[in-house]
Amino acid sequence: MAEWLIDAAAVITAGTTAFYLCLKLHRAVCFIEAMERHLRENHLSILRLTITSPEMPLSERIAAGDEYIREGGNGAVRCLYEALLEENGGKQHEGITH
Repeated sequence: MAEWLIDAAAVITAGTTAFYLCLKLHRAVCFIEAMERHLRENHLSILRLTITSPEMPLSERIAAGDEYIREGGNGAVRCLYEALLEENGGKQHEGITH
C-alpha cells in the first residue's frame, strides 16, 4: 500500500511540475510575441517619423520610405513617400517597385 501511495505522489508531482513548466513556457512565448509586435510597431513609427520629417535629407527620407513599404507600411505615409519620389525625379532606392 505504501509503495502505491509513493508512486501516485510521484506521478502527481511530475504532472504538476510539467503543467507549471508548460504554463511558464506559454507565458514566455506570449511575452516574446508581444515584444516582437512592439518592436515592429516602433520600427514602423521611426520610419514614419523619418519620412515625414522635412529636416531629414531627402535621400534618408526616401530610403526610410523604401523600407517602410517593404515592411508593409501604407496609407498617408505611403502617399507622402510617393510624392518624395516624384520630388527626387522618380528615383527609387534598393530596387523597390510599386
